[in-house]
Amino acid sequence: MSTIDPTRPSDSREELPVWALLGPKAGDNEQVIALAEALERPYRTVRLRYTSAYRLPNRLLGATLHSLAAADPDLTPPWPKLVLAAGRRSVPVARWIQRVAGHRVRLVQIGRPRAPLGWFDLVLAPPQYHLPARRNLVRLPLPLVRAQRADEPDPAWAARIADLPAPRAAVLIGGRARDRDLTRATVRKTLDAAAERVGHTGSLMVTTSPRTAEGRLPGLQGSCATLVYRWHAQSGRDNPMGAFLDKADRIVVTGDSVSMLARAVATGKDLKSKKRIEGWVNLPE
Repeated sequence: MSTIDPTRPSDSREELPVWALLGPKAGDNEQVIALAEALERPYRTVRLRYTSAYRLPNRLLGATLHSLAAADPDLTPPWPKLVLAAGRRSVPVARWIQRVAGHRVRLVQIGRPRAPLGWFDLVLAPPQYHLPARRNLVRLPLPLVRAQRADEPDPAWAARIADLPAPRAAVLIGGRARDRDLTRATVRKTLDAAAERVGHTGSLMVTTSPRTAEGRLPGLQGSCATLVYRWHAQSGRDNPMGAFLDKADRIVVTGDSVSMLARAVATGKDLKSKKRIEGWVNLPE
């Protein structure tokens, strides 16, 4: 019997049935880990770094590691039985693992792979990707979110915000999403609305995301206490979102990221508990 905690990732070389491929996008990584934990099987996280070659069509790349920045030492035997991944960049790597393993490796892809859906055993996708109906496609109402985030809130962040006066509003700022840009004016409206809801005695806990362009966050002037953190980490470290959501009385999210909205909804903070979740849809201005 395995002594590995099935809810925790492992970096060991022993045989693990599930590999979770992680990339540069925090939202994609959140979904992959959420699915891995939900399976309640031992799993290994494999972090991948890409070159600009990932921009080539997946049909052209095929099953290859050519889009990786360097040979990853984690991509060695013993091979998994199941590979979980998200986004188009991971597709050639997942297919390479399946090809070289020499035994049946099942592939589960989250989101839009920009590849034939028949390449995968299962595709999980929220409705905004508009994927065609297939037998191996499961449509999700929202992106996957971990049921329990044992690693959050981060104690260091919890200590930093402990003295902020209540009520507290967590303000999650995203960025450009396809053909829609998150303008400075939209961010200003979002911050003003959040400040109005906490009043003069409350606090704003503001964090940007890796997608937030420079100059989008205006200078903050107001009577309520404010903590602003510009989070750009690609690896997921030092992310204040978990602590902000945990300590927030109200949550305000820019509407460009369905993943951030899903994280907010997953807190369970609603009108019944005198909490509020408000999403602002960003339209071109």
